[in-house]
Amino acid sequence: MATELELKLALAPQDVAALRRHPLLAGAKPSRQRLLNTYFDTPELTLAKARMALRLRHIGGMGASDGTPGGPDISKRGGGRRIPRGGKWLQTLKAGGAAAGGMHQRNEWEYPLPGGKLDLALFPAGVLDQADGSAGWMADRLKPVFTTDFMRTAWLVRPAPGTCIEVVLDQGRIFSAVRGRRVLPISELELELKAGDAAALYAFAAGLQQGIALRPDSVSKAERGYRLFDGRAGAQSGAEGLQAVRFKPPRIDASTPPAAVLRLTVGACLAQAEANAAGVLQSSRDSEFVHQARVALRRMRACLQLAEKINPHDACVTELCAGIRPVGRALGEARDWDVLIELILPRLLRAWEVQAGTAAGGATLLASARRRRNAAYAGARDALAGAPWCITQLALSQWLAGAGAPEGGAPGVVAFAAMQLAARDKRLSHHSRRLAQKTPDERHRVRIHAKHLRYDVEMFGSLFAARPLRSYLGALTVLQDALGRANDARRAAQLIVALVPAPALARFAARWLERCEARAVNAAQKARKRLAARKRFWPDAAKAKAG
Repeated sequence: MATELELKLALAPQDVAALRRHPLLAGAKPSRQRLLNTYFDTPELTLAKARMALRLRHIGGMGASDGTPGGPDISKRGGGRRIPRGGKWLQTLKAGGAAAGGMHQRNEWEYPLPGGKLDLALFPAGVLDQADGSAGWMADRLKPVFTTDFMRTAWLVRPAPGTCIEVVLDQGRIFSAVRGRRVLPISELELELKAGDAAALYAFAAGLQQGIALRPDSVSKAERGYRLFDGRAGAQSGAEGLQAVRFKPPRIDASTPPAAVLRLTVGACLAQAEANAAGVLQSSRDSEFVHQARVALRRMRACLQLAEKINPHDACVTELCAGIRPVGRALGEARDWDVLIELILPRLLRAWEVQAGTAAGGATLLASARRRRNAAYAGARDALAGAPWCITQLALSQWLAGAGAPEGGAPGVVAFAAMQLAARDKRLSHHSRRLAQKTPDERHRVRIHAKHLRYDVEMFGSLFAARPLRSYLGALTVLQDALGRANDARRAAQLIVALVPAPALARFAARWLERCEARAVNAAQKARKRLAARKRFWPDAAKAKAG
């Protein structure tokens, strides 16, 4: 068994020529070979659910095409069309590991085969049993689910003494004929560390990014193939039909150091941001991609700021937050237009029609808003695909790989969480007094305090009793939502003024949104009282630290 350490970077086809001419590859002689891979699983996708991938690979040889977009299905002895002649066969199983910011770490078992037929007996005893069942039971049920067919160009470079990196360019397609004719393109770069440390790998990747927009991509070919197989990909357009991804708190317990909790959380946020960015970049009509990508970046910044408090010597955190901020602003602008068009304007225009007895001006206002939203989405896509964010993603991945624990004397995670939650709760309680007398900007800051407290509750929640936590989190969520509605109404008023509606409609919209804001503020004041009455689920910070 070997453990891979590699970076996977998405590369636009038009940038391939620039990559081949890159100074960092000068002097390295490229090798080229064709790779045909069939991935196997049970009808229930047992391996995929266990985060495993079983692959039969053919390298080189003849029989390169049978007329299908993805080339021949190389699994003839498992039910395919034709076996390529010549070349060699490899059987590979990948399992476990983690991926964020393009960094992949996973276990791998690989064996040469005399022919194109699976031999599960080659794997160590018990490895496949982890996928819910014995290897013998599985062998009779394995079927090919998809094939990858691509040309691989590889360079072996030694950028520094003791460092060896394999640079791999893959260009081709993923093909699945199990449930119809489906194809996805492949254009990606993989950097695998053969010798040296992870810092050298990141330094080399940063050098390649000079002049080329290389976007870290944590989605493997196998993951994309499974999406293609189960129908979450569009064969006609080549765009993956992804689903918006919500935040999933990492698993922690009382033995996890605070710095590790934050590192795990930032990694989960980065994975969430990347997954949802894919939907934005593919021009999906689902506004939830923008919303969840923005939430991921805001949570990530909050965690990084907290990590800086734990380890003030980590100077790169400020730079990481600065790199996240412009993308967050671009997504925030797109989100503002989504909220206006999807949540506010439908209600406002219905009320206007009832009040005025006519819908005059509504269609024009809505059309103008949609044009502005299209422009905001274009800006968000530019920000997500641009070189600055690509560089920041790589820097985040490097921080995750190299961020160390704080110096000795730091409290345990339960004590740290109790102190953090108590401080956030006290700050929110203080700033949320007399909400109706506060300015919109002051209420917005209260909302941010509530949001950061919620982030911490969700991050540390598994350390505490579930019932009081749910009660507290529910009340906090109601407060945050009410403050959010007030902010949305205020922001909508600003956006509508910029759209220059008809004077009568403009006056009506201003009054209607003022009432919406007032109702939301009133709801927030009631929610604050309910939150104050909830039992605090964390222990006293001093007692937790002493314990």
